[in-house]
Amino acid sequence: MNHIIIPSKVCIYCEGKTISRGKGEHIIPEALGCIDALKNVCWKCNNKLSLPIQEFVEKSPLHLVSAEEFGNSKDTVWSYNPAINTVAEERKSDFEPWPQLIFTRPKPIFLVSSTETKNVNLKDYYYKFYYCLKAARETLDSGKRSKIFWEEIPFEPFKGKLFPRVYSKNTFRTLRRGSTFFCKYKKGYDKDKIIWAIDRWLLKPEKLQWETSLPTPIVYGSEKYDEELILRALVNMGLNCLAFCCEQTPINKYTFFHAISYALYGKGQPVNNIESGFINNEDVQKLKCPDKTHLISIFYADRWFIDFSFFGGRIGARVILNGPNDEKWRTASITIPIGQKARIDKLKIIVPQKMRIVWSDLRNIIPSVEFSKIIGKVQRYRE
Repeated sequence: MNHIIIPSKVCIYCEGKTISRGKGEHIIPEALGCIDALKNVCWKCNNKLSLPIQEFVEKSPLHLVSAEEFGNSKDTVWSYNPAINTVAEERKSDFEPWPQLIFTRPKPIFLVSSTETKNVNLKDYYYKFYYCLKAARETLDSGKRSKIFWEEIPFEPFKGKLFPRVYSKNTFRTLRRGSTFFCKYKKGYDKDKIIWAIDRWLLKPEKLQWETSLPTPIVYGSEKYDEELILRALVNMGLNCLAFCCEQTPINKYTFFHAISYALYGKGQPVNNIESGFINNEDVQKLKCPDKTHLISIFYADRWFIDFSFFGGRIGARVILNGPNDEKWRTASITIPIGQKARIDKLKIIVPQKMRIVWSDLRNIIPSVEFSKIIGKVQRYRE
């Protein structure tokens, strides 16, 4: 079969010139501990591919596993207080609330950890929070580096109301003048309301509702991700893995035109969410991925089947691509120990695996994640 061969110094995605500087296009995201990269991908295509990869790493169910493995969780985690039907900002370490002022009606609520108030007078905590917040408010108009940061509420919690609030990621012991505060809002005009409330907040404890966290609050994390971006990320990684291990089959915009157009621009749809996506974890175990390792299984049967097993099989995904095969081998595996060089093994026999695709049921996608304290629900959407 005749194919157009692109030189190794030309980008496989667009035929543009590659440059030697930089790390290159990692075969799977660098954030997952992969150090192997393709040098024949230009920086423009590398940047275009970064958005789907970021969605995959930071917002899909994968991030719940990587957060446990690397300790870098970016989840939104709240606790629900049924007494006031309100959710509160939580510390991820012990699921206790940060000190926060929640702008409810008719009175705002000052909420702190019940554990801390065993050793600290609640009014002392209130006074300290008040003076530190006022000092942070002054930085907005002083021209100095602001100590107040804004966080938009991306979606409503599944239980309880999420009112605009201001909180600090400090305890009573670490809270001081110069501490940073975070203002969480729903819509743009909430920002003005929050500043207005802070400016007119007088040191009158009787104007507040007082609440401490419940001893065993219901805590849950939530995330929302774009299903199409996840599919584009899987196509991108599938192409990278093929380019990494195929010696005879050209991987370029001629032989994999539809897949490359989809990965770069989201044009067309060479894959679907029935055959490609996250894998039921019982099926992931068939790949027998070693601990602290990522494993990519590749086989060809009229189409390319690329199965990913991340973090020793804690979560997996599959993508199926149309394209030629000029290799002598029929099955290959790429073993990537976290933070180490990858190893490629090839076989001349087909080792097919039947995989069930799952998108929303976290207990089937990531059963190893502890759900006793975190009631997880990942929302997916398509535009």
